[in-house]
Amino acid sequence: MNNSDLKSTSLYTNYWKKKILNRDKTILLENKLQHLPSFSIKANELHYFNKLTNRNKIAQYTVVTAIYTFLLNKLILDFDGYLIAG
Repeated sequence: MNNSDLKSTSLYTNYWKKKILNRDKTILLENKLQHLPSFSIKANELHYFNKLTNRNKIAQYTVVTAIYTFLLNKLILDFDGYLIAG
């Protein structure tokens, strides 16, 4: 790992520390595992999604990312709109 990698890692770490410092806990675990709501979509229910994206992998990724970003924006008040993949 070179010096620029360390600086980059430090920037990410500082960014997330500032984001979560002094914030209320969203999910509290009290001696039991709490599950977040989830759902499944059956393959036969994906007709509109496949029609919308024309089964193009990049278009599918774009649609899923847009929905994910929209939900994050609704759930996290100070969400800046950027998704970072590592």
